[in-house]
Amino acid sequence: ISEYETHFSNKKNRTINVKLAAASLDGIFLMPGAEFSYNAWVGERTEARGFMDAPVIEQGQTVEGIGGGACQVSSTVHAASLLAGLGILERSNHSLPSSYIPLGMDSVVSYPILDLRVKNTITRPVVLRVTTTSENALIARFYSDQPLPWKVIFRREVTEQIPFKEVITVDP
Repeated sequence: ISEYETHFSNKKNRTINVKLAAASLDGIFLMPGAEFSYNAWVGERTEARGFMDAPVIEQGQTVEGIGGGACQVSSTVHAASLLAGLGILERSNHSLPSSYIPLGMDSVVSYPILDLRVKNTITRPVVLRVTTTSENALIARFYSDQPLPWKVIFRREVTEQIPFKEVITVDP
């Protein structure tokens, strides 16, 4: 009933993180009215669970952090959820634009504070499939036993541009 695809870099650690998070979500089954939490399914991103250091956005800057790439998975699932007409119960945007998804479709996750929570608001059960390809595509698809009686169109509008403040810091 919906599909969204993003592409991720060929960097080893990020690829590992994307594949771990995607595999954790693949196959979620939601009856009408049921909800899922990204953080509950993917869990804490730790080295012990196989997650690696990769770039993450933290306080408006890109830094190395455990689980970098997890937000691409949540963003891809968020976009597929929107296109399926599912309810978004919790979602936060990044502090910086992401190169892999348009503004407004991203979804930052940070265990346990920031989460993506989705509710099946349609009258049929749905299944989420999240897969990766050898061409570094990440694909989130929602399936149901009947087509949707509507079409979802995502439109965004920039209403204001806020100029950035330039700060020069001398580092001796």
